[in-house]
Amino acid sequence: MKRLLLFISFTLLSASVLQAQQIDSLCEARIEKMSRVISNDSMKIFTNKCKIPRKLKRALKRELKIKEHWDFWEDGFLRFANPGKPYNMGCLKNPLLPDRQFIFGGKMKGYSFIVYYKGGLKNFLVLAFFDNKSSEITLFHPFRVHDYTELKQALSDGKVRCF
Repeated sequence: MKRLLLFISFTLLSASVLQAQQIDSLCEARIEKMSRVISNDSMKIFTNKCKIPRKLKRALKRELKIKEHWDFWEDGFLRFANPGKPYNMGCLKNPLLPDRQFIFGGKMKGYSFIVYYKGGLKNFLVLAFFDNKSSEITLFHPFRVHDYTELKQALSDGKVRCF
């Protein structure tokens, strides 16, 4: 009986390690792809929330619905504050303010991304990268990114990780 329990626990542990390795390699592949796309010179950068592509916003809303369990949704809308404008950055919430502050974004044929602050118990940065071809969105945590050049530097330094 003891050997059976040991075998089962070892099998579960090795399966979880293998799954973590697969997730890490998938994350690295997505970071590599995003790095190649973002380093392209034809990327158009924007700093107004009105310029966020509608497809990216829909995909982000769908992804956040799963990750955030609808805690921070305002009437089912995904709202952003423009750069420098007030937003709910702490745990005390004003229902008139959005929970996210848009920083900047970029788009080119087939791809788009946005970087924004997410308020709440902990204020943190989110990078949402969207592939129009596959309708796949991936969320990343960049390390202190305030503009496009800092984002490219963070990607090259390996200071971007998956959610």
